[in-house]
Amino acid sequence: MSKFGKPDILKALKQNQLFAQFEEDRLSALIGMCKVVNFAAEETIIYEGTQNDTVYFLLEGQVAVWAGGEHILSYSNQGDLIGEMSVISKNPTSAAVIASAPSTLFTISNSDIRNRGNQDLILLLDKIFLDILIYKLIKTTDKAKDFEVTQRNLNLTKEELAQTSGALSFSTGILESVLASMSDAVAVINAEGQWINVNPAFYRLVGLKTLPTNLADWPEGLGLRGAENGEPLSLEELPILAPGGVRKARFDEIFIRNEAKPEGIWVEANSSPLHRLDEDELLGLVLVIRDITQKKKEEEALIRAKEEAENMAKAKTNLLSVMSHELRTPLNGVLGMAQLLEKTQLNPEQKDHLQNLMESGEALFHLVANILDLTQIESGVRLNFNQKPLSVSALVTEIWNKESLSATRKGVDWNMDLTGLLADQVVSDAARVGQILRNLLNNAVKFSERGTITLKAWHQEDLLYFEILDQGIGMEPKEIESHFHAFSQKDVSFSRKHDGLGIGLALSRQLARRLGGDLRLESRLHHGTKAIFFLPAPAIDEESVSKEVFALDTSFAARFPYRILVAEDNQMNQKLILKVLGKLGYAADLADNGFMAVEKMKEGEYNLILMDLQMPDMDGIEAARVITGEMKLHPVIIALTANATAGVEQECYAVGMLDYMNKPLKLQELADKLAHWGHQA
Repeated sequence: MSKFGKPDILKALKQNQLFAQFEEDRLSALIGMCKVVNFAAEETIIYEGTQNDTVYFLLEGQVAVWAGGEHILSYSNQGDLIGEMSVISKNPTSAAVIASAPSTLFTISNSDIRNRGNQDLILLLDKIFLDILIYKLIKTTDKAKDFEVTQRNLNLTKEELAQTSGALSFSTGILESVLASMSDAVAVINAEGQWINVNPAFYRLVGLKTLPTNLADWPEGLGLRGAENGEPLSLEELPILAPGGVRKARFDEIFIRNEAKPEGIWVEANSSPLHRLDEDELLGLVLVIRDITQKKKEEEALIRAKEEAENMAKAKTNLLSVMSHELRTPLNGVLGMAQLLEKTQLNPEQKDHLQNLMESGEALFHLVANILDLTQIESGVRLNFNQKPLSVSALVTEIWNKESLSATRKGVDWNMDLTGLLADQVVSDAARVGQILRNLLNNAVKFSERGTITLKAWHQEDLLYFEILDQGIGMEPKEIESHFHAFSQKDVSFSRKHDGLGIGLALSRQLARRLGGDLRLESRLHHGTKAIFFLPAPAIDEESVSKEVFALDTSFAARFPYRILVAEDNQMNQKLILKVLGKLGYAADLADNGFMAVEKMKEGEYNLILMDLQMPDMDGIEAARVITGEMKLHPVIIALTANATAGVEQECYAVGMLDYMNKPLKLQELADKLAHWGHQA
């Protein structure tokens, strides 16, 4: 087993200038596709006269090159490359390579890399081969120049000069062949700014048949244009030039327009300085330009799709807002008047009719709320959560008393167990917890024709648990997860026995998880279902919770005196709000829209406003902004709205409102708000 792991190989590669120019993730990918090979002393690594497909990178040891039985040279430095020219030229090897001592080499198989089709690694390999060729070419050119001087000084033979020229021609031919095969545009420029080589793809891309000799003429001759305004790039903006010499640069999204491509091309231009492999001397640079037009088009298409999706989501949110307002507004009137009617003298038959009316109205109200919440979640809208102190027993009892009526009518027994509720006062969102409980109890009653429904609640380590157990029809265990999908129903036939849209469980799990908990089901067909959900709910000191109770009659106004303005455009809601306030002893004034509310604030000294949001001429948000901002008045403004979409509550607070209530209006909730702000005064 090799002692060289991936980090060791990476560190070794980075010592070689050929590899040091690449990011570590690319080198790591290369390492993953190559292997480390160990050779014993005297073992042959490359045989003379054979086809070699592998570049060897010396990690440890010593290898020797032999030609015709004669020792030519040795490699012993970590990072030395062996066999690279035979891979590039694809000619039979002219020498053998033999391990002089036990040696470890990192092997890069050219055909293996290319056959795997990883374009990034293929481009990396091409860049390495290109740098090798350029280095060899420059070295050969330097030798040729040196040879000319030597010839003049020492009068060497023409045969020796011909050999050097032949070597130069051979290296140049390989370089030209590699460059011509590349699809990217490549230009090699020396440190003086002179062209060494330019491949055919470069000419095609920039739309020129010849390049200007003087680089100062580049902007006038080349079809490069700025992406913003389409003007020719200045000399300083070109990625291949900089005052004082060449530099490494990366320019994304340069735009090219030439005669062959009048519609234009998006390109990515990169330039890298070229140094001698064993020295810091600057030789020049390599400029690579890649056509990214298709990538750019795909990115623009994604941007357009994102914008369209955002517009659709915004339109959907606006539709939800309108739906919420339009559905909740009449429901507010129906349920509000029913609550007022409940407090009057009724005979038994009337009470029964009223009870049915209120149950149906509340069922419709909760159904609308579930649909709106689930749609908002699926649209990616963030729901509001209002974490406040609550009494678990009071919340559970209130919901249970309402839901158990349906169970009693069906002849199903019910039982509530709160013995494990060691902490009653906790911090959580009462509305959301109640929504989940109501959905689960509704399902338990719906799918039970006999037996008992049991509700348990307990508190443990700052977690609040609920369990609803029924003895209804149940389901197969394999069906459980499907019922957490929206609009999933037990029976979808026209003659189905159980009503509902199949959204209660889907929404309840989503709400539980957004509260930091979860919901799960356990069930067996014909043996009932157990629903368990939990959520974080830190316990609080019960003594710190106010136990003050006020009578909900006309004495309330004497305890908390307010001069109240009601901004509401719906006549039914106006009548309802005035009657509810009258029960508490208040005589409020009315404003039919936000504009009238502002005008009345100029005329009277109101210290509390119940503000509807969606009103003609001027809505409640704008009216509150004018009152608290422009008029610099500070009444207690409580939003009273049928719009339950996410974000509305924060919008109200942002314009100076202090509190927020959803319709339908409830007497107890309103009294709690008034008492709270009365204590703050």
